[in-house]
Amino acid sequence: MPEITDFDEEVCERHVPWLARHLSKDVEKVAMLLDVDSVEIEAIKQGEPQPESRNIKILNSWRNAEMTLGKKPTWEKVRLCLEDETVGRCDVIRALLNEDELDDSVLLWLAPRIAAWFRNYARVLGVPECEIDMSSQNFEGVERSCMDVLQRWRRRTRYPKVEDLIQALEDDVINRPALAEEMREKFCNHEVKDEVLSQLDNLSI
Repeated sequence: MPEITDFDEEVCERHVPWLARHLSKDVEKVAMLLDVDSVEIEAIKQGEPQPESRNIKILNSWRNAEMTLGKKPTWEKVRLCLEDETVGRCDVIRALLNEDELDDSVLLWLAPRIAAWFRNYARVLGVPECEIDMSSQNFEGVERSCMDVLQRWRRRTRYPKVEDLIQALEDDVINRPALAEEMREKFCNHEVKDEVLSQLDNLSI
């Protein structure tokens, strides 16, 4: 895993396999935003049948082009692509910086409870309509579609928080205050209680 302290650092050759693995099917989108020639991408795809090796070669073609032009292939350039709305892969930024990820258990708890309203809920969360459609088309059951769209929201959002999900439940379009309160009690209030108990323990000492 790359260890960086600044996005102005160079994407080294040893970092590329990690990036290729995390981006997976989104490598081509990122490469196009990084101005890798589409003809070159097609040539690599035709010459390399293995997806992982192909993705590594596509990303390395960007590195090589940058260095040929006397430029530095930086993580900042990659970051801007990851945050672009056509890519929406902020989860890779979090993995790169070793930041905490919103746990699957939160989404698994919420999905069946909001499944019947998942399209409107996703809109309130800011998920693009095309991605909502994909979640709906790719899965038969609404709960699975809901889980997929929540995962898409998490990937797209730079700092996804439980409170974001709760506020969306409280939005006038969704209007599920009881569910919002239940979620707050389950995933938020215990943290406050733990902190209070810890302070009480310190006082007793």
